Amino acid sequence: MTVLSDESAHAHAIFEALEARTVSSTLRDPALDLSHAYEVSRHLMELHASRADPVVGYKIGFTNPALWPLLGITEPMAGHIYRSSCIIGATASNLSLKRFCGVPQIEPELIFELGCTPDPDMSEDELMRCVSRVALGFEFVQSIYPDWKFTPAEAVAAGSVHGALIVGDWIDADDLSPRDIRAINVAFTRNGLEVATGTAAAVMGSPLSALAWLTILAARAPTCISLTPGDLISSGSMTLPVPVSSGEEWQVTSSNGLALPPTSIRLI
Repeated sequence: MTVLSDESAHAHAIFEALEARTVSSTLRDPALDLSHAYEVSRHLMELHASRADPVVGYKIGFTNPALWPLLGITEPMAGHIYRSSCIIGATASNLSLKRFCGVPQIEPELIFELGCTPDPDMSEDELMRCVSRVALGFEFVQSIYPDWKFTPAEAVAAGSVHGALIVGDWIDADDLSPRDIRAINVAFTRNGLEVATGTAAAVMGSPLSALAWLTILAARAPTCISLTPGDLISSGSMTLPVPVSSGEEWQVTSSNGLALPPTSIRLI
């Protein structure tokens, strides 16, 4: 190991790279394992807290099980969403790409707001009752590593490649069922032209399954992941990620019976 000789030093190096919007191969540590990566993530969280930038929720990534054998993993990954990286009610707002490292990518996601704290023993119906509100949104992911080449553990250490979360208008989840969540389909457009369609079922069968996994991780790593009411949960991408450029306007709309307001963002 170089600058990565311990989790704290590793976190400081990553934090400085993220602050400077740096992409560098010197930050790589292919020998890093997931348990140490989550410790790096915890130290990264503490560095954000020292800058008055608290955690407001969690993102879940690698939620397509079909890709797990290719990545050499058997579960998703999770990372922190910070107050500085979260924009709520951002429909038709402008977002500068200068805030990201390298060339960011965009993913359409279903976002939950927790009304109570879920636990690993809950059924899907019980998990649904822990969700107070639901919205469509985007996660922008970024890489401090060149050419988006990294191991899953390196991704976790670098904040699970989280760059920003854009949250659209909420709807109350009181009358929603797990079936409603699984049935969500979305259309993903750039400058009015369809780029992809996706489905919530692509996220581990249901975004609620991703939330269930997150409760297991929280029990396993409570100093890194601590779920509380009010947390935002970005449940995983419903399509493949797409690189973005300045001047584009992106929109995600739901295309089934669930009345989720569309969300859009302009990139500058």
